[in-house]
Amino acid sequence: MFEFASVRPEGVALHSIGYPTPKPASPYAEFHSASYQQQTTRKVLWSIELMQIPRLALIKLSFMLFYKRIFAKGKGKAFKGLIHGMVGLIVCWIIAFSFNHLFVCKAHRSHYWTSLANEKEDCNNSTRLHLGYARSDFCFDVAILLIPMPLI
Repeated sequence: MFEFASVRPEGVALHSIGYPTPKPASPYAEFHSASYQQQTTRKVLWSIELMQIPRLALIKLSFMLFYKRIFAKGKGKAFKGLIHGMVGLIVCWIIAFSFNHLFVCKAHRSHYWTSLANEKEDCNNSTRLHLGYARSDFCFDVAILLIPMPLI
């Protein structure tokens, strides 16, 4: 929530967050241009999404280190290896999705928030990125919850 609290005041001050979105003049304008409020909203959401990835990964890492501290005492090398393997996967997950989100529009990062036409032309499919992120996040959560079950 810290990331939202840090960027929300800018969005509210610029009437981008918490205010109605202005209607475009035409369907053409809706696809090829974005109002200042829409651009600010997209910038705020982009920065929140970028900060969310390490935040969730750090929570996962804290669970794994907690499991190592509580359950790995005298359990052998297999459980410690599983914990270290999961930590390695989570670190790779942080790096992969952070860079993927950071460079979703390749060299033209501003095309993510300027217009839908620019985003469609120069950016990777952000819907697939978000679905991949959500699915992998869910799979990691389930795996993290299931790891200590045999030991309980």
